[in-house]
Amino acid sequence: MLDPKTGKYIPSEFEAELIKALRSGKYRQLKGVLRGFNVNKEIGFCCLGVACDISGLSVWNYSGYLGDHTSLPRAVKEKLNWSSENGYIRDYEDDIYVTDLAVLNDMGFTFDQIADIIEAGLIVHQDEI
Repeated sequence: MLDPKTGKYIPSEFEAELIKALRSGKYRQLKGVLRGFNVNKEIGFCCLGVACDISGLSVWNYSGYLGDHTSLPRAVKEKLNWSSENGYIRDYEDDIYVTDLAVLNDMGFTFDQIADIIEAGLIVHQDEI
C-alpha cells in the first residue's frame, strides 16, 4: 500500500514484522534451504525461513515448515500477500520481474539488504498480478 500523501510504500503488519526480524541480528543467515545447519552445526535461516519462523502458522519439523524446505509454504505466502513463494522483485521502470528474494539470499545479499528491498515495496503482491 502506498501512503497517499508521500507516495512511499507502507509494509503490511506482517511484512513490518519480517523487516524487524531480518534486522534484529537474532537469525544466522543460511543459503539453499528455509532452515538448516551451517558447518558449525548452528541453526540458520534463509530470508524466507525467517518469515516462516515468525509467522506462527506451524512449527518446524523434519519436513521443513508446512512441508516446504526451500520456498514459502502457501499459508505464509498468503499471510504476506506476496504473488510468489520466492518473493518476486519488480523493476518498476520496466514493470517486469527481475529476480526474487530466494536468489538474492543465496547470492549473498545480507538480511539488512533484503529488509531494505521489502521495505521499499519492491516485492510483487498478490493483488498486483
